[in-house]
Amino acid sequence: NDGMAGAKDVKAKNGYVIAQDEDTCVVYGMPRAVIDANMADIVLPLDKITEEIMKILNLKDKLQVKKDSINIIIH
Repeated sequence: NDGMAGAKDVKAKNGYVIAQDEDTCVVYGMPRAVIDANMADIVLPLDKITEEIMKILNLKDKLQVKKDSINIIIH
């Protein structure tokens, strides 16, 4: 429920929702609810999410981030 509520809030504000894929999740409940409700704009493995955020923010060439150095709450 928390993941779905958060995704609805993000989508209500025209936001972009990234969900973690099942293969890389420890607990897949929240991402699954968001994916099943078609609320995710994209579904990615954990190691690709930072790259996607950087691409969205157009920072890929401007910012070098050590893998796993950004902690983001992902639903």
